Amino acid sequence: MVKKNRMINALLELGKKIQDRHPLLEATIHRTSFHNPWFEKSNYWKALDALAESMLTREELTKWCDTYQFPVPGEHGKTVGLIFAGNIPLVGFHDFVTVYLSGHAAEIKLSSKDPYVFPAILALLSEQDSDVEHRIKIVEKLENHEGVIATGSNNTNRYFEKYFESYPALLRKNRTSVAVLDGSESADDLNGLAHDIFDYFGLGCRNVTKLYVPEGYDFDPLIQAMNPFAASMNNIKYKNNYDYNLSIELLNRSDIISTEFVLLKHVPEELFSPVGMIFYEAYDSVSQLHTALVQLREQLQTVVGKYPVAGVSHSGFGETQRPGLFDYPDGEDIGHFLFDLSCKTVS
Repeated sequence: MVKKNRMINALLELGKKIQDRHPLLEATIHRTSFHNPWFEKSNYWKALDALAESMLTREELTKWCDTYQFPVPGEHGKTVGLIFAGNIPLVGFHDFVTVYLSGHAAEIKLSSKDPYVFPAILALLSEQDSDVEHRIKIVEKLENHEGVIATGSNNTNRYFEKYFESYPALLRKNRTSVAVLDGSESADDLNGLAHDIFDYFGLGCRNVTKLYVPEGYDFDPLIQAMNPFAASMNNIKYKNNYDYNLSIELLNRSDIISTEFVLLKHVPEELFSPVGMIFYEAYDSVSQLHTALVQLREQLQTVVGKYPVAGVSHSGFGETQRPGLFDYPDGEDIGHFLFDLSCKTVS
């Protein structure tokens, strides 16, 4: 109980330091914005604020620990290797928090795209919980792990499967998110959907990359809701992607809906749209669409809108980038994985 309270209080204090814009976080975010132009400072703070508000609350942290009876006794603690992806800011934070609260130790391989802020977070946590320095290590290569949680592309995952084949592991592949619309969405719904599409320049697996719309759908209200994100073109990387995709579609004389900052293209067979573009597909029947999406569930992170899909996480408009501790990537229950790991013996 003492250990659990210490960890929860340390995370709550981290949440306060995020809200207060702690100077160490300010400095490392500033450095990151030059290191990786995709990670603009405003976006990084947006990610941190979402973590503080959705994960770092006493209710959420306590409920998660109590659900799995964490932390485990010291004699049952293992070392979990974590490999962070680098597509959006702090995308591996959820994995870290769950391992930290479980009582296990961690070896963490950071993404080269996001190497500065997470060490600052550990430094701030260690001010409240000195055990962090001994239990959580940032490494160049995983060497002393007894279990693994790793996120990467489909190609990287094949390497992970081979390399970690003798360890208990949660290995994640490429996924994306979609939205199902019926034309009755309110202005607030569409404003939320615009965030689901554009936050972090659409680079996350929880970003919507494809829209399912009824025949004859009027895109004008959605485009109007997306207009505030025209500022995405101020980011040179986003602008280069948009310009490249526009030139390709013009050369191919594709039938697209073109704005000055995003392209909408009818592509029935694809889920993953490139940066600066959104795919869409018309449907005749919601029930038939549901059946089709169930078949695609291994590629989906979450479905946005009023129509849940069996076997896939469901999000309301504007909620995709604010997951809580129980919103597990790929639907894999990390708590059960970590509990089972504590029960295993090491040969």
